[in-house]
Amino acid sequence: MQSLCPNKEVCGSCSWSHIPYEKQLQQKVNEINFSFKLHKLDLQLKEILPSPKTSHYRNRMDFVIDFEGRVGLRQKGKWWRVIDNHTCFISDEKIEELFHIVRDWAQNAGLTFFDRKYHHGLLRYAVIRTTTTGESMITIVTSQPKDDSENEQLTKALSNLSKLVTRNSILATLIHSINKTTSDVSHGGEVHIILGKGYIIEEINGYKYKITPNAFFQTNSHAAKLLMDTVLEFAETAIRLPRFARNDKSTNPSDTATSSRGENQRNDLPETLQLSNSPSPQHSNTTTLQPTTPITILDLYSGSGFFTIPLADKFNANTIGVEIVKDAIEDAKENNKLNNTNATFIAMPSEDYDWSELNPNLVILDPPRSGLRKTALSQLVTLQPDNLIYVSCNFKNFSRDMQTLQKIYEVKKMRGIDMFPHTPHVELVTLLTKKNREIPRIC
Repeated sequence: MQSLCPNKEVCGSCSWSHIPYEKQLQQKVNEINFSFKLHKLDLQLKEILPSPKTSHYRNRMDFVIDFEGRVGLRQKGKWWRVIDNHTCFISDEKIEELFHIVRDWAQNAGLTFFDRKYHHGLLRYAVIRTTTTGESMITIVTSQPKDDSENEQLTKALSNLSKLVTRNSILATLIHSINKTTSDVSHGGEVHIILGKGYIIEEINGYKYKITPNAFFQTNSHAAKLLMDTVLEFAETAIRLPRFARNDKSTNPSDTATSSRGENQRNDLPETLQLSNSPSPQHSNTTTLQPTTPITILDLYSGSGFFTIPLADKFNANTIGVEIVKDAIEDAKENNKLNNTNATFIAMPSEDYDWSELNPNLVILDPPRSGLRKTALSQLVTLQPDNLIYVSCNFKNFSRDMQTLQKIYEVKKMRGIDMFPHTPHVELVTLLTKKNREIPRIC
């Protein structure tokens, strides 16, 4: 199979693009199961849900601006070398359109380019993000201007870029982000809005999410729907809730049939888990839970509330999200209002949050690619909540963490979601319950 990328041999963004997509999925299953075997885990992944889109699916691209003014993606294994005028066929079409505008501007604005070896120069990155709702955000990351003259020149250049964007009738917001350190990162600590409202709104399964420049969001909005559905499905199982009518804006891949609110109400639920017929104002087709015994869900590494908000809405639970990035927590609080939910969000490292008195029914774990820190793993071993849902973007580190968790927990459900077609990466969602704790089979 021929790759769709013209620079595949030098760019590492789509290293599997030469492999037919069905074979990519099977290879990911094989590699995950090999990792389990390598770590002596008695586990086997059986399914990976394919991404609804396999090209132009990515909603964020961080384009590098090098010291000679090349704008594009880095060469594979060479942090100092940029492939000029190279976008990527996995990025959203709107990103590619905006890239050419930004590249032309950067190379003709008369500004200096950042030298990553000697740490001088202005222009560093152009980060372009889009949403399925048609909004776009361009973030120009620069160094701190060295004097008033350079600052004035930069201000004028950014104003010209905003005019270029407006002239092309693009619904976009333009951000200037200043990185005052020598760290080679695509974000800065100081943010200025040049054009628009300073954020974009994405909608997943009827839930709205505000995305600001420094906040993380799932990079494949199309497959993010499957990820959300999977976590909600596993959460139902975890809290002993029989399957109920879902929001008709969200179709669970493993559900054969769902109905609109109220049609499949169950009268045989446990006394503490009864469904409400009262729709929430924001999600009129969503079945919620009205427990007589409160349910508590703790979402660690919660980001801007991607899981926290639908969990709070679906289960009418005491839902708490903990996240180290303050900007993400501010977004989460806004998203709470946008979706008329009642979650609580706390800005602090998940490892430092003391939940020893919380006694949650369910803990959601969505750590960074490095996996759980030892302190977080130690908390889980000490406090031993009944149920965990571990969302991992690095199955090798998940396997490492499972060597500890398997002493206390057993795997009830596991599913992969291909959030990253044409790459070796995959999202893995696993429901773990304490051993010797029975969960009824749900049909």
